[in-house]
Amino acid sequence: MIPTTWGWYSPTGWSRETSSWQHDFDCGYASMNTYATYHNSAFCPTDATDTDHYNTFFSGKPNGAW
Repeated sequence: MIPTTWGWYSPTGWSRETSSWQHDFDCGYASMNTYATYHNSAFCPTDATDTDHYNTFFSGKPNGAW
């Protein structure tokens, strides 16, 4: 099994710098949105690689629809 946490693979140099989750729900639906910033200094010895991840959105309704 690959040791991952929320989509980053630390043995390759990646680390998650920030993350947040936004969620909302009521009797008719539930939704969630994710955000994160990742960092890797293994690609280039003089500078790091940073990337942002926005908007992995999930939603669902009690009947299974979305």
